[in-house]
Amino acid sequence: MGERCRSPHREMKTKPPHLEQFLSDLAQLSDRNERIEYLISLAHDFVPYADAPDPLPEDNRVRGCESEVFAFSTAPEGKIHLEFVVLNKQGLSAMALGKILQDSFNGMPVDSIQCIDQDIVKEIFGRELSMGKAVGLANTVSMVKSQLLSSCSK
Repeated sequence: MGERCRSPHREMKTKPPHLEQFLSDLAQLSDRNERIEYLISLAHDFVPYADAPDPLPEDNRVRGCESEVFAFSTAPEGKIHLEFVVLNKQGLSAMALGKILQDSFNGMPVDSIQCIDQDIVKEIFGRELSMGKAVGLANTVSMVKSQLLSSCSK
């Protein structure tokens, strides 16, 4: 096994290429319904964490998330690996966010997580979300970032 986390205190401000491309593609969708359909299609592509522990650990529950999201962020060999469980089958926004984060960050160096914060939720979903959903999704981003950065400081 190699080093767990590379450069834990160096900030990387550039978004990973997949996230940049996704945001660029999303910006091209000016029609509200097209944007919603695109995000729903991502939610349908979401695959929940098949090897999640049973019962799900409370430490992995995203606080304030209406969709009951559990986030599992690890950094084997210093590379990000994200997995999510969304208990609410109607939690399409949470599933879409999980899929976007996985596609954008899995396999990237841990310091790449520095480039995002809770504002990514507004950038992806716009102002279409209820306050409760927006808070839950923002907390998902914060939890993933916190889990990864704390794993680097150990």
